[in-house]
Formats: sequence, structure tokens, C-alpha cells
Amino acid sequence: MKRKLSILVAMLFVFAMNAQTFGVKAGMTKSGYKVNFNVPEGANMGEGFHIAALAEIPLKEKMNIRLTLMFNQLGSERYLEKEKDLGSGPVLTVMDFKKEVNYIQFSVTPKFKFGKAHAFIGPYAGYAVSAVFSGDYKAGDKVLFEADNIDLFGSNVQAGEKDDYYNKFDFGMNLGIGYTYNNFFAEISAGMGVLNFINTDSKLYSKEDENDPDDPTKPMSEDLSQRNIFFGFSIGYMFAPGK
Repeated sequence: MKRKLSILVAMLFVFAMNAQTFGVKAGMTKSGYKVNFNVPEGANMGEGFHIAALAEIPLKEKMNIRLTLMFNQLGSERYLEKEKDLGSGPVLTVMDFKKEVNYIQFSVTPKFKFGKAHAFIGPYAGYAVSAVFSGDYKAGDKVLFEADNIDLFGSNVQAGEKDDYYNKFDFGMNLGIGYTYNNFFAEISAGMGVLNFINTDSKLYSKEDENDPDDPTKPMSEDLSQRNIFFGFSIGYMFAPGK
């Protein structure tokens, strides 16, 4: 994987050397995940930020090829209340979790210009450099599970072994629209991954507990197909006028 990333970065570097326009952008990201194109019960989008370097090569009068190298903070939140019978009668269980995954994303997309407005659409590739998970799962006043910044690419606290919970590589499509004024620009964008980011070979996710299907430490099999979805608002500046 490291070799593939090195080759990709080298190709993008060569591409950037031919660019005639460079810029930067930064902004806010709202992100979450979908299971089989549906948002899970109790799931909410998390908030993060992104910052990116841009390079563009004029291809046609109204079309550039844009190269983007971005740090993008994705994540999600989940809050769910249910009544369960744990053997001594109904008990209110509360699931309250937060996840944060930091990606380096690369994309090469066509940018179409309509006067001062523009639009872009194309694929992206991402690599997660870090991920943490926090939250708790309670039954009444009893804490059944508690996590504080568990490294999702590090130690499996449950099994006491080295075990990545998530796949680090992501791939998907992104699109956006924007408006430029005196080399400053604003953009609204969206993206969705097509790869499952759950590591189904992980010892954590490969186990199911039929007696407690809501236990967050043992997700059910239908929850093992999760894909990133994110939206962003950016402001930026191009250091040379696009052609």
C-alpha cells in the first residue's frame, strides 16, 4: 500500500509541475456514513475541517484539469435509546458514540467554467492517517462499554492484540460548484465513498453476539458495510488567473 501511495504522489507531483495555476482552500466538513445507502438509526453527521492545495492545467477554453491534495477530517456521531430486557425487566439502554477519521485525499477532476461560476466532478482516493473512537453504552446506571479515544488503527483493547478496526484506503466520487471573484472563490462540495471502510477481518468486527445484538463492541453483520459520505464548504484563493 505504501508503494502504491508513493507512485500516486509521484504522478501527482509531475502533474503539478505542468500546472499554470495554483491555489489553496480551507473550510468546514460535515460527514457521516451509510449502510447499504441508508443512514443507520440514531446516526448523525460529525463536524470537521479540511485544507487543500490546488493546481490546474488549462485543457480547453472552458475546462481545466484540477489536481487537489487535501487533508479532510471525517467522522460521525451516534445516539440511540432503546428499552431492553437484560433478565431483570426492561431497562433503558443508551448508546452515545463519536468517531473521527483523518484522511489525506487526492483527486484529479475536470473543472468546467461558466463565466465566474464553475463545477467539478470526478474520483478521489483517500488514505486514513489516524482515527479515534470515543463514547459509552449504558444500561440504566450501569456502563456496559466505555471508550476514550481508542485508536482504530492501533491496539484492540477488547482482545489485547494489534488489530485495525478500519481499512485505511478509501475511494469514491466527489463533485462541487463554486464562484470566483478576483481570484478568491467559494465552493460547496459533496463526496461519497464506494469502498467499505470496515475491516471485516478484524477480531472485533468478525464476532457477533446473538444474545446482545445492540452491543456496540460486536456489530451485527448488516452493519459491516459502511461507506463515507461528506459535504464541504470552502473558501480559497488562486495565485494565478485561470485560463
